Amino acid sequence: AEKILKISAKQEEIILALESDFVKNGQLIDAQDVSLWHEQFLERERLAKRCLAGCHLDDLKMVLNGRDTRNTASQGQSRSLALALKLAVHDLILEKSQISPCLILDDFDAEFDANRLAVMCDLITNLRCQVFITSTNLGLKGLFQNKNIGMVRLENNSLKTVS
Repeated sequence: AEKILKISAKQEEIILALESDFVKNGQLIDAQDVSLWHEQFLERERLAKRCLAGCHLDDLKMVLNGRDTRNTASQGQSRSLALALKLAVHDLILEKSQISPCLILDDFDAEFDANRLAVMCDLITNLRCQVFITSTNLGLKGLFQNKNIGMVRLENNSLKTVS
């Protein structure tokens, strides 16, 4: 939530909630309840020939300014949320392992207004990790002025350094 607040200039309120068969009253159920659930659904899973519960079916519900983002968020807001989550995961991995993972951000600047893009570039340049960004906008380099970055362009199936 901290990252999205920075990206949106503190104009948006975000609530995240895990939707899962294994969460009740906001708490993960214990191992005994998981075993009971599994026993109850085992035959149905055999008939369906697939697993009917598990983390692969979980969903992260995001509520932005009181509204479910699946139905109401703009493309820019959705991409901002996705980037904020990636940055939060990066921070969590760094905190827990003391290892800073690299980030790969595809089509980085699509759907962002100038303010969000500038804040995101600032957030990224303050990371102490390697970041790979793809973009169709060569002007993006200007937002990373005075930063240690390299930029290449794909041309005729080969990479060319952009000065």
